[in-house]
Amino acid sequence: MDVSVCVTDGCNGSVVSFPPGYKPCDPQVIRDRVQHLDLCYQELCALAAQRRAHLEQSRRFWYFLWEVTELESWIREKEHIFSSLDYGKDLTSVLVLQSKHSAFEDELGARRANLEQVLAEGEKMIQAKHFGSPKVQECMDDIRRQWQQLEELAAFRKQNLQDTQRFFQFQGDADELKAWLSILAQDMANVQSRVDDVNKAVKQLEDSRHPRTKEVKECQTRLNKR
Repeated sequence: MDVSVCVTDGCNGSVVSFPPGYKPCDPQVIRDRVQHLDLCYQELCALAAQRRAHLEQSRRFWYFLWEVTELESWIREKEHIFSSLDYGKDLTSVLVLQSKHSAFEDELGARRANLEQVLAEGEKMIQAKHFGSPKVQECMDDIRRQWQQLEELAAFRKQNLQDTQRFFQFQGDADELKAWLSILAQDMANVQSRVDDVNKAVKQLEDSRHPRTKEVKECQTRLNKR
């Protein structure tokens, strides 16, 4: 025998038939199951959030290491340049090298801003107790040391270039002075030759008992005193 249940919705009603032996579920059981499903869903959401946070930390960590690696590669490249023993062979070549070094220093300043950003990110990770904090601290200490060595190397090369420039500048000035002295010596030799000619002429006048020999002798004396 079928069991009929009348379901009323507003003014309209409908009859739902259930098979023989049907027993309605206990409402409490349904509530318990719904509550259990809700708890499972909350746990799943929590695990998903935890997983997402862990992935974000991992991404942040590996990006930090990538930034440090890029800086280390750039530092090694510049160390090779700043370690060069080429300081030029003359004043012109030294000035060219100084111009290049000035450009390298500008690049160094731009990279310094990048270094500070990387170090700031590392400090934030350490303060947040990131799981990679020990490695982050190690990388920060190492990159600081490498950067300091690079700056010292750059300053050393700059000083050597300045010293070399002063040397070639002094050498150039000395060559100019030497050339000037050579010209002066030649002029003095010409003057002396003319003085000798004058002295010979005076001697000839004196030997010939020229009437104005006395006046000429006075002029000769004044000329020889110069």
